[in-house]
Amino acid sequence: MKNAFLISLLFVSQLACNRVTDEQPAPTETVPASAIQALTNQYPGATAMVFKTLEKNRVWQANFTQQSARYSAAANPQKLLIAYQLQTQSVPDSLSSLVRNTVIDGGTFTNLRVQDYSWFKDGGNSGQFLFADYDWQGNRYTFRWTVTSVNGKITYVTELLPSNQLEFRTETLLDLPLVIQQSLTAQGATFSYALVTVDAQNKKQYAVSVQQNNNYYNLTYAENGQLLTATGSANTQYYSFINQLPASIQTYLQQTPELVEFSNSGQFSLLGKSQYAGVTTYTVNLQKGRQTWFMTFDQQGQLVRRTYLNLV
Repeated sequence: MKNAFLISLLFVSQLACNRVTDEQPAPTETVPASAIQALTNQYPGATAMVFKTLEKNRVWQANFTQQSARYSAAANPQKLLIAYQLQTQSVPDSLSSLVRNTVIDGGTFTNLRVQDYSWFKDGGNSGQFLFADYDWQGNRYTFRWTVTSVNGKITYVTELLPSNQLEFRTETLLDLPLVIQQSLTAQGATFSYALVTVDAQNKKQYAVSVQQNNNYYNLTYAENGQLLTATGSANTQYYSFINQLPASIQTYLQQTPELVEFSNSGQFSLLGKSQYAGVTTYTVNLQKGRQTWFMTFDQQGQLVRRTYLNLV
């Protein structure tokens, strides 16, 4: 049964807990008042709150309204993990123009949303993340602009990411599925933090940063606990030439049109093979000017994930 619980909640400060009812017949779950309080501490005017379970008894997605603006957020019992303001206007021309004359030009933007991050950073950064769905070459992606000010100058970092409706960072191991917690324990790995992405079908993926024997690793898990990729500083074999990679990876690089003229030359470029807990992962970062593709492949040479970065 899918792990989704929905209810509209009107917050009352004296209320000890709020009942959340499964969409299908099942035992009920309680959203603790502390999780709701974590949201209303940042958004005291929040109304029409709708909570949905992401991790049972631990993490909830919350949709709500404040001063006629709509928001989507995630919270655990201790704090608000992320919040986006959902925008109704179209993507500004000043931002959509940033993809012109790049290898990812030609797509369509929809579903603009904005994340202000000054309230949970160091206080000296008043920037924003702007997100939109980006339909390109028959697939949907998430496009992210980082808009910030460096020495008084506006700077843009544009990224193409796998499609997601929500992404949040947690530094609490208990916010991860038990099967992933058990996997880390079996590895003798010390948890640092995780980035959790939730797609439009509520399917989750976990990018987990850990330490093991004084080495740092980035592990990618599916929600069923399968370790998909693992990269890190130890036991990494680096290559100088693309023809040293498995034939299936070479074929992908040669036959993918948007990789034409990209090479393993530049500050972000990298060709490597990592081995961890029985999982082999190939990392391929190719660069063309200020544009970079970051790709990970499994031991069969099949693409697992790729992202795109352009510095403007």
